[in-house]
Amino acid sequence: MPATEFICLDGGRIPIKQCLKDRGCRASQRCASRSYLNIVAGVRKYRGVSPSMAANSAREIYLKATTDYAININSSVWPVFGTILHAELEKYPIEKALTEVKLKGDWIRGTADLVEPDETKKGHHILIDHKFFGSFHVQKILGISVNKVRIPALDSNGNEVYYKSGAKTGQLKTKYFNEKTIDRALAREELKGVTLQQNCYRMLLEENGYKISRMQLQVFVRDGGSFSAKNNGVDDNIMMIDINRMENEEVKCFYKELENKIDMAFKTGYTERCTSEQSWSGRKCKICEVAKACEKMDRKSGKLIAR
Repeated sequence: MPATEFICLDGGRIPIKQCLKDRGCRASQRCASRSYLNIVAGVRKYRGVSPSMAANSAREIYLKATTDYAININSSVWPVFGTILHAELEKYPIEKALTEVKLKGDWIRGTADLVEPDETKKGHHILIDHKFFGSFHVQKILGISVNKVRIPALDSNGNEVYYKSGAKTGQLKTKYFNEKTIDRALAREELKGVTLQQNCYRMLLEENGYKISRMQLQVFVRDGGSFSAKNNGVDDNIMMIDINRMENEEVKCFYKELENKIDMAFKTGYTERCTSEQSWSGRKCKICEVAKACEKMDRKSGKLIAR
């Protein structure tokens, strides 16, 4: 079953088909253009496991495939930005680069963002995925920890600055500085989903004759340059992040296990809850579009857990 309703900015609900009609809005004035709403409504139907599902649980995938649910148009802004970004970048490929590459193997199918020739390795390609992330998420995937410390204030010549008047006359002026540390192990854990996704695409490309030398994420920081980004230790608005190569068998086993769990859910009507990682330690439950259906599944199985 697909998404059937929109959740409006005032919390009200309206069937998607009605909202998209001429003069179909339930309010006196639309809160968004129909062009935007068309993009939001463009949810793909479940046709089997795909590489991009690596970060999702079997339960969320199953419930979205079998449950009527509502899409919050306010929460959909950033995914829509990502969709538009992909569409625009597709218009400006370099020579011999491939965009939105449709791939099919005997075990999975999907669409890779970008495959560019590797300038440093003749005959090889770089697999690139575009991501549109907030600085908090970028902080996590880079393994950044920020500690605010006070350091001496310096003038344009690099000399320390002292107070010249007032109660602090003669005292050294200081300012806050974000001292950053990076934990690569934490970064690898946060990148688990996209690492599986990129390695899956890599395998499909290699099965089709491409030599993939590297995998990367091109990250656009949606709040880049803002006070919050600086506080999160993220100074750049755009960055390239290398993705580690995984063993092929490990990747295949992951997707096969995910597919088996979803298949079993279709047979039994039940599958296990999201892990802490998949639910962002429970935070995702508050905005999940199938949260009510998830609770209903737990009630039916006698496994309801307080959120």
